[in-house]
Order: sequence, then structure tokens, then C-alpha cells
Amino acid sequence: MVELTPVTKILEIIYVRMLCNGKPVNKYLNTVELPNGTADGVIVSFDEAMFKVGVNDWRNGLVSIGSDGASVYTGLRNGVVE
Repeated sequence: MVELTPVTKILEIIYVRMLCNGKPVNKYLNTVELPNGTADGVIVSFDEAMFKVGVNDWRNGLVSIGSDGASVYTGLRNGVVE
């Protein structure tokens, strides 16, 4: 008999809205695995995804952020959005 151990991965889908030829467009960037379910885990994974496409200073160009409202994003303390 083979024993199976369930594996749980926390995945984040990243879309970006940016200007292309002066027009706003939405683009799928990547689906990344989070190291953990904390705000720090989200930020680290987002940093890595943006770095892979050559955007190293995304925080200075960030205008807004959208989320599903989960506390990891909008939490009063330790949320992605501070």
C-alpha cells in the first residue's frame, strides 16, 4: 500500500495594470508560490516576480493595489497595504 501525504501550496496570481502606448491595459504577470501566508510572504513573492520581468523598483511606481480584502492584504497590523 502506498501512503500519500497531502501537499498544500499557497499560490498567488499576479496581474498588473500598466500603460502601453498611453493606454491602460491589464496583463497576467505570473502565478507564484508563496513561502507562507503572511504579508511578508506575499511581498517577497511579488518582489521576485517583478524582478524576473526586469522591474526592480516597482514600489516607487505603484499607484494602487487591488485584493480580495483578506486580512493578509488589508490587515490593520502587518498587512501588505500599510
